[in-house]
Amino acid sequence: MALLRGALRGLVGAKGVRLALHALPFVQSVENCSLHVVSAKGDVGVVATATPGEFEWILQRESWLHVAELLECSTARSSDGGS
Repeated sequence: MALLRGALRGLVGAKGVRLALHALPFVQSVENCSLHVVSAKGDVGVVATATPGEFEWILQRESWLHVAELLECSTARSSDGGS
């Protein structure tokens, strides 16, 4: 989780940052699906692109920070037994 959290924190820096999540060494793509995460002007969510099996998850910088913080909470819970 810490690696994923760190990768997503990179989206907080500037609008227009794009990351191929499926290409990260700790991510296992299922049936050749790809997911690009994008820091944008506004929150869009997950959308399918024109290419089959390709998706984009588009959020604004503040929302990416929130996602990273949620992963941090999840990591903390799992390390203390979920309490």
